Amino acid sequence: PRHANVTLTTGEDWEAGYITFSLLWDLNWPSSEFWWNVDGEIIGWPETPSSEIWEYHDIYLDAGMHEVTWEYLYPGNDDVSGEGEVFIDDVSFTEYVMPTYYPTM
Repeated sequence: PRHANVTLTTGEDWEAGYITFSLLWDLNWPSSEFWWNVDGEIIGWPETPSSEIWEYHDIYLDAGMHEVTWEYLYPGNDDVSGEGEVFIDDVSFTEYVMPTYYPTM
């Protein structure tokens, strides 16, 4: 089996906000899998076997320390040939700002 992952770890002083990333993939289902998780809990995965364009995704994080991990698994199933591929790009963070409401008269 082949397994790859990348983890982004936030610090204790990290503000609440959104991590946004672009994703392009061809999983060659059912021979490989891809998902992302926060603090060990799976929160997202591609809903189709492949994408032809970059797709944007976001993850909301509360303030504080977190581990965001993107994981790819190719179990090496002999019944299905060919590995998939996943590309992650344009990872950014936007701090959450509480909306301000003004009274109307």
